[in-house]
Amino acid sequence: MKKIALTLKIFCLFALLPFAACEPNTQKEPFEDESTTDLIQAYKPERIEILPLTYFLCEGSGEDLCQIKVYISLLDKFGCQKKGPGVFRFELYDAVVRSTEQKGKRIMLWPDFDLTAPAQNNHYWKDFIRAYEFNLQIDSLNDRSFILQVTFMCPTGKRHYAEMLIKHPE
Repeated sequence: MKKIALTLKIFCLFALLPFAACEPNTQKEPFEDESTTDLIQAYKPERIEILPLTYFLCEGSGEDLCQIKVYISLLDKFGCQKKGPGVFRFELYDAVVRSTEQKGKRIMLWPDFDLTAPAQNNHYWKDFIRAYEFNLQIDSLNDRSFILQVTFMCPTGKRHYAEMLIKHPE
């Protein structure tokens, strides 16, 4: 009889075991809710900046061919430099001094730099300065000032712009 009572107690314990578990987990896993999208969006590029390292470089005796070395930073909403996929477009304009609209006639439009592929993106990325470096070839220009405009087109369709006044070396 004692054996039957013990067996019955053990059977009841095993039968009630699923009901004796802890409360169901109502806490969400990290990155499981809609705030995840907001978190990821916080680190996407929010603006671009042409770094002051940008300069003209003319070589040779006649200086027929020059290039503009351009350094571009992508910045997130916290102002941190970052790397990201996208397309860069460069345009060069005459600078109109003493005018409210300083951007004059467009002189040059380079082909777009598509950096959506990782290998291409890494080619232009300079990790030691956390910026992209581009060498834009241009025919020699007279000593004058220009406005360099950069457009960064994100894969989402958003565009970011930056401009910088640069001077041809004398």
